[in-house]
Amino acid sequence: MYAELKRLRGRPNGQGRKSATSLRIDKDVLAAYRATGRGWQTRMNDALRAGIESKTAAAKKRRTAR
Repeated sequence: MYAELKRLRGRPNGQGRKSATSLRIDKDVLAAYRATGRGWQTRMNDALRAGIESKTAAAKKRRTAR
């Protein structure tokens, strides 16, 4: 029983796809994301990913237009 309780403590193991980092963000931007409630970090990650995908898609479009 002790082994089961010990195993359940702490944060669950992740998938290893994310990395902890330090990032400087404007206070108003951070406040706006935090104001959206739980999951704000995931929403911020999704917005950053969408920006990268948009930039990548635009670059591909420029290359094929040549």
